[in-house]
Amino acid sequence: MIVLKFGGSSINSSQAIRNVADIIYSKRNRHPIVVLSACGDTTDNLLASIKAARDGEFETALASVDSIYTYHQSMAAELEIGSPWKEKFEEETGRFTAELRELLRGVSLLRDISRKSIDRIVSFGERFSTLLMMCHVNTQGIDAHLVESREFMKTTDEHTRAKPLLEESEPLIQSTFNLPEDDGNYSIPIAQGFIGSTLEGDISTLGRGGSDYTASIIGAALEAETIEIWSDVDGILTADPTIIDHARVIKEMTFREASELAYFGARVLHPDTILPAVELDIPIQIYNTRNPESDGSLIRRDFPDHQEQKVVKSIAYKEGIQVLNLTSTRMFQAHDFLRKVFEVLDRHQVVADLVSTSEVSVSIAFAKDVDPQPLIHEISKFSTVSMENRKAIVCLVGENMRAYKGLPGRIFKELENFHINMISQGASEVNLSFVIDEADIEPVVRTLHDAFFAEEEKYSQRTMVSG
Repeated sequence: MIVLKFGGSSINSSQAIRNVADIIYSKRNRHPIVVLSACGDTTDNLLASIKAARDGEFETALASVDSIYTYHQSMAAELEIGSPWKEKFEEETGRFTAELRELLRGVSLLRDISRKSIDRIVSFGERFSTLLMMCHVNTQGIDAHLVESREFMKTTDEHTRAKPLLEESEPLIQSTFNLPEDDGNYSIPIAQGFIGSTLEGDISTLGRGGSDYTASIIGAALEAETIEIWSDVDGILTADPTIIDHARVIKEMTFREASELAYFGARVLHPDTILPAVELDIPIQIYNTRNPESDGSLIRRDFPDHQEQKVVKSIAYKEGIQVLNLTSTRMFQAHDFLRKVFEVLDRHQVVADLVSTSEVSVSIAFAKDVDPQPLIHEISKFSTVSMENRKAIVCLVGENMRAYKGLPGRIFKELENFHINMISQGASEVNLSFVIDEADIEPVVRTLHDAFFAEEEKYSQRTMVSG
């Protein structure tokens, strides 16, 4: 059994949906389970309709809903969905649209909306897409059925960013996807990514990357042969292709490398996607729906020791970073000072992307959407505080970085003309990260990519540790 997840860009047109149906059909003998995101920009359009309704622009909100309905109806017409699936699609999408209009009417009257209601409205994106795909593949003679993810994916009640409850979800997944033991008749399940439900039964969503996470949780619960993530790129690349137009596909990488890249900004994979697959060593394969013949990128726990690996696998970055610099104003011991700092971060639920410490000073890098004022207010009681904005974190990732002497020196020699601070190399030595000015992202990434990918072989021969 395999799990196939298709992102929104993979199903954003009738032709794209045909391509996905062909991929599903080609893998029918491997008992695929299909997980879908919302089509194209549907989620963004639903969020826009919520904003319009909350701002009192009810007609604008309704126009946005009508455009979503028309978009899916147009694709269904172009796909020439036949009976009885055509009638089912029209009936269900009509019901979806009527419910959305009523929900938005309530938002417009109240001029407010709860996170629970946001989840309910946004969930319709995946409900539209899975219904459309199910009706299309059945028209094409592929036996498939719809599975409601809220029936098996149980989550916390943190609406818009719910966390899956794996212990509660696993038995539900196993009972929902009752797979045959032979290659006989098999109806392909098509499930929504991103959507779950709380223990009380309210619709919830998993936040950014939720569809990938859904696919990985299903795969782990069923001990799948592999999990395939299909998007609009050939795999995980050596750098952001919007900066490096000749960035290469990374054919193979470890879970550790992929986790670091995902956390520090690589757009192909969400960090949480990897976690359920790691323990069972279920390979994750990244493929391109627009180029299905490509080998893609394979992610697994380890690779053979004799297999040649690159020094640096990829360069990622995370923009929109702010840095809080703290210096103790009292004679704290190091453990007292750090304890106080991290207690403040915990109280305000701030996730630090990077931390640099000494006995009486700390620098903390975190996302720009974090309001620093409550932190500054508390920490200034025992520290001198300063802020730096418009920063970015650059991260070099590679499992074999630990085997090379002088690698940090090489990196910072290449970047001698740039302002760099908060240098960090983790205990695992899989990544080396540092903070730069946001304006320097492009030249820094280009400089490092040229250094480690244009001259890689020469550098490997010169610096590899013997034995």
